Amino acid sequence: MSAAALALSMALLAPQDPATHDQAVTCTGVFLFANILMAQAAEADPSQENQDNAAAVGRLMKAADDDRLAAARREGIAVEASGQALNSWLEVSLPNTEAVMGRELDPCLQRYMSAI
Repeated sequence: MSAAALALSMALLAPQDPATHDQAVTCTGVFLFANILMAQAAEADPSQENQDNAAAVGRLMKAADDDRLAAARREGIAVEASGQALNSWLEVSLPNTEAVMGRELDPCLQRYMSAI
């Protein structure tokens, strides 16, 4: 195993602090965008690989959304306000989905990889 792969494995296995509400909102949104793309791919080509990818992204989105609600409780943010924050994030990010995904996907995958 290369040193880079070992370092990445260790980083993925290292315990992380709980996500902040902002981090969890971002990752929920990123995985929602990814979920839409994977669902479209699975619909266009219902191969086992595409179905598995869509299911994996669904699990990532659920883990991030569960974290969003937990972080909201920890940080004293009402569930409704948390939902509004997610909706606002989606509205702001939608016109620049590709740039947002390019910037945020890797950090979100690192945080939630265990959900797969």
